[in-house]
Amino acid sequence: MYRFFIPLFMLFMCVSQSHAQQSGVTIDMEPEIENVLELHKAAWIKVKRIDGYRIQIVAFAGSNASEKATKMKEEVEKIFKEMPCYISYYEPNFRIRLGDFRSRMDAQRMLNTVKLQYPGAFIVADKVFFKI
Repeated sequence: MYRFFIPLFMLFMCVSQSHAQQSGVTIDMEPEIENVLELHKAAWIKVKRIDGYRIQIVAFAGSNASEKATKMKEEVEKIFKEMPCYISYYEPNFRIRLGDFRSRMDAQRMLNTVKLQYPGAFIVADKVFFKI
């Protein structure tokens, strides 16, 4: 008989302990720590670009490459409204790149969607704009 009640009692204690742990948590910090956190945020606001990834859609070279790149950028912006699109020039190519991804995994998720419209798209390492 006790073999039945002991596991039941233990289960009751575990359930009551887990219910007690779900209550709110308060964090008591020293004011100096809050100041350090604010300084840290202020320092990162000054950082404009960090190492990250973008999706390169296409590169144009030759005559009228600038005009082709501008038209292509407008087309890409209509399709992917939520993503920033950039034209960069590295001699002799105008490159259309999409997004500001901090990790390659995030870029890969978006690449799967982009490849439906632009099968030749690929991920490149780039300096991306930092968002807090």
